[in-house]
Order: sequence, then C-alpha cells, then structure tokens
Amino acid sequence: MKFSHAILAATLCLAPIAQAEDAQYTNEIVLRGVLDLGDSVNFSLSTPGGQTTHWAEVGGEFQGYELVRYDREHKQLVVAKDGQEYRVGLGAMSAPSGPSEAELAKEQAAELFQNIRFEETISKVLDSQMEVMSKSMRQQMAQMGQTDEELMAFQEKAMAEMFKEIDWSSMQKGMEKAYAEVFTSDELRGMNEFYSTPAGQATIDKAPALQARTIEVMMPQIMEASAAMQKKMQTYMAQRHAPASSE
Repeated sequence: MKFSHAILAATLCLAPIAQAEDAQYTNEIVLRGVLDLGDSVNFSLSTPGGQTTHWAEVGGEFQGYELVRYDREHKQLVVAKDGQEYRVGLGAMSAPSGPSEAELAKEQAAELFQNIRFEETISKVLDSQMEVMSKSMRQQMAQMGQTDEELMAFQEKAMAEMFKEIDWSSMQKGMEKAYAEVFTSDELRGMNEFYSTPAGQATIDKAPALQARTIEVMMPQIMEASAAMQKKMQTYMAQRHAPASSE
C-alpha cells in the first residue's frame, strides 16, 4: 500500500474543492471523510442530518446509491442511481446537524474493534496464555518431584470451559464503549489508520506469540519472587504463633 498518499479527511471545515465540468451533484448523501490507502479507498458517508452513517468502498452501496469510482483529482466520489451518475464532494457539515464527538468516537471505536479482529485475537491470546501457564505448572511440578497429570488435565479443561462461557459479543460492545469514552474520535481514527497498515495487521497477527514470549520471560522471575514471599510468610507465621519466652 502507498501510505505516503494516505489521507483521512474528517468532518472539518475544508477548503472549496474544484468541481468537475458538466457534473451533476446530489445532496441526498454527504461525504464526511476519505481514507485513501493508495490501492484501496474507503469513504465515510452519512445522510445530510447525520442520522445514518456508514463506511463503504467502491462497489458498495449507501442510501440506494452505488459507489462507482473515486476522482482523486477533484477529490470527489462518483455514485450512481437509476442509471444516472452523480458526484459527492468533501464538505463541512454544520455543527447542529452533524454527528457529535461522542457519536464519532463510537463509530471509530466500532471500526477499531473490527480492524483488530477482537474475538479472534483475544481467543488466540488466551489459548497462548493457557499453553504457557500449563507448561510452567508442569515444570514447577517436575521440580517438586511429582507431576500430577490428572490435575493438569482437569485445570486445562476447567479453563477451556470457563473461556467458552464468555459472551465475546457483549464484551466487545463493552470495550467499544470504554474506548469511545476514554479516547477522542481523532485518537481512535489514528489507531484505525495504523491497524489498516501491514505493520498494524502484523501487530495483531503476532500478538499471541508475543504474549507467550512475554509470559516466558516474566514467569521465572514471578515464580522466584512468589517463592521468596512464601518463605517470608512462613517465617512470619512461625514467629507469630511461637510461644512467648518466659523471663
């Protein structure tokens, strides 16, 4: 992708755009933004009042209009309806009729969780964590001179069943809401730009492996610190329950 040409035009006061000659325009839809990645272009569209918003690409549809092509020279989207072509140019929407910052943030948050493939990614991360944790527990048991395979199998089955009970759809909606409340629409838009790049997708695809490596690095130190803490607790409890010395 040629990201040197990437632009993300949000709902801002934009400079007048040159019009193509002999072109017909429609005021039934509004072009709020363009995400131009060079080899693919996505358009943020809405109805004039902003009640309905949608991201689409060439070949898609919105409000009965087919998205035909994008005129980069004039920065206009060419749409067609009933055999007639029209053009839609980027333009500013008035503050009262346009979507609010909260609505824009919700839209961007929903798009973000689509881009990061939330359910697929979190499932892989959890599977990776379970594998590393089981390996660590097995090593710890081996060091103690006893490996309880029945206990290991039970714990692995119990954790797998626990994860199956999670309502991922509900969790995703809750996470989208949290992101929309914590981050601004511009910040979320920036995240979406990143996760649309090869580097962003690689970050998602390699998250489980990275998580596993991170746990492998951290676990020995955590186990060592835990063992030291247990010794301190044992010493404390022994001193606490020791009979008082007679004078």
